[in-house]
Amino acid sequence: MIHRILRDDYYLGLVTRDGVKRQGRHTPLIDQATFDQVQKVLDGHRASGDRSHKHQHYLKGTMFCACGKRLGYGRHRGKCGVSYEYFSCLSRVQRGGRCNAPYFPVQRTERAIVSRYKRETYQDNERTEVREALRAYVEAKSEIARRESDRHTRRLRELTGEQQKLVQLYYKGGVSEEVLKAEQEHIETERAPRPSNGPTPPHARSRT
Repeated sequence: MIHRILRDDYYLGLVTRDGVKRQGRHTPLIDQATFDQVQKVLDGHRASGDRSHKHQHYLKGTMFCACGKRLGYGRHRGKCGVSYEYFSCLSRVQRGGRCNAPYFPVQRTERAIVSRYKRETYQDNERTEVREALRAYVEAKSEIARRESDRHTRRLRELTGEQQKLVQLYYKGGVSEEVLKAEQEHIETERAPRPSNGPTPPHARSRT
């Protein structure tokens, strides 16, 4: 149901009738840019076989059944309260699925994967390709982290300057104590650490 909600453009303010989309009378809950970003994330998960369900496992989305379907990860709680983890063919939950593959216990599957990888060998050119791909990935991530760090550092300096200006205006009688307190609380809220989910949104209010 959550996945269906995230895909529904009704929350953009649109309604669909007879396959035709029109602007509805209701107020949109999100903007187009946010909706497009969510669709991009969902499409990326679908392409990789990763689904943001409740249960997660590091092998999820990477293994296939002999029939060609992916193996999904599940966790079932027995009558005694014990949880059982397993992989199973996703054709079991798809319409028309006919695979008779059993459920695969997680621990046994993990050991089989480890054993298989121990037997895998790579040629020199393959090892070089892996190293280069890994190096390029790390360098790209490091560059993004560096730019984000520089941006946050600049913004912290700006916030410190704004706070100093507010204090000076207060002493000169330019702002009241209530305004000073409210603006300082706003600055401290923005200064507080937060997860990096993209650029910090611009202020909705202008300052004197």
